[in-house]
Amino acid sequence: MLPTFAGPLFWPGHRPAGLAVHTASSTMAVRGPAVTVVGRMECLAGISSGTRAAKRGRGVSRMWPRARNVVGGRRDSGLPDKTVILIVEDDQNIVDLVRSNLSVRGHDVIVSKNGDSIERTLELRAPDLVLLDLMLPDADGFELCREIRELSDVGIIVLSARRAETDKVRALNLGADDYMTKPFGIEELLARINATLRRSRPAPAAPPEPTVVTVGDVEIDLGRRRVTKGGRLVHLTQTEFALLRQFAISPGVLLTHATLLRRVWGPGYETQTEYTRVYVARLRAKLESPGGEQLFITEPRSGYRFALLTADRVPLAASRHPR
Repeated sequence: MLPTFAGPLFWPGHRPAGLAVHTASSTMAVRGPAVTVVGRMECLAGISSGTRAAKRGRGVSRMWPRARNVVGGRRDSGLPDKTVILIVEDDQNIVDLVRSNLSVRGHDVIVSKNGDSIERTLELRAPDLVLLDLMLPDADGFELCREIRELSDVGIIVLSARRAETDKVRALNLGADDYMTKPFGIEELLARINATLRRSRPAPAAPPEPTVVTVGDVEIDLGRRRVTKGGRLVHLTQTEFALLRQFAISPGVLLTHATLLRRVWGPGYETQTEYTRVYVARLRAKLESPGGEQLFITEPRSGYRFALLTADRVPLAASRHPR
């Protein structure tokens, strides 16, 4: 069994016993890769030269993909399939604790104290997940969340001392997938990281669903995870698509807040109804037309239904297999 360091987490001033202070010339007293400092960013040493060459040679695009060295939908078998997690946090105690627990589980960890060079980090390292603090010394965490979401569909978990519901809703609206308030338990954080990664990196062994669901001018290809509206591609985050999928496979069925939260975010989220409200609003903004028919019908105090009929009573949601 892998060790878990110091949970629950208390901050500031808390340092787990036996954990060495990290400097540019020292490494942590835990199993796992050594850590070096490069400028104002910390990154894991020991990346293969082939990986560096591949990343240097990759073309630059505005939306950085999360999957690295992917061939035919699978990672290059010549490289280890490691999860890369970016921690944007200025509290060294929290950085040490979280990094030690992630490193000992085989994750690659990158640390930024203030979010500097976030675009370059997303391009070169293509992290699978970002742990983001909102209260940074030289940056606005909300603005940084928005910037990350514009550049990538990487999973984002906000870790913040800000407890107000308005802050949570704002972060979710800006693209965060989850929100945890400090202090937090390290076991809960690890569980939420795993849940976010499951949503954003589905098991490759699972056969793709060939069903295509058409709702008016919206076409949802569940197998290829592709959505178009009026023939134009609609970009959805992993969490947005996971939620849309639940509606697409259950047209006309009442899906309660608890059901959606359990299926999309996982057990333990059943009471976080602001998540469904925020994400349904985002789907409406991307898929519904102003003044047009609603695709997502609100059932007060219950949940939502996915539209079944057009105004002329012709069935609206239909599924088919692509030819």
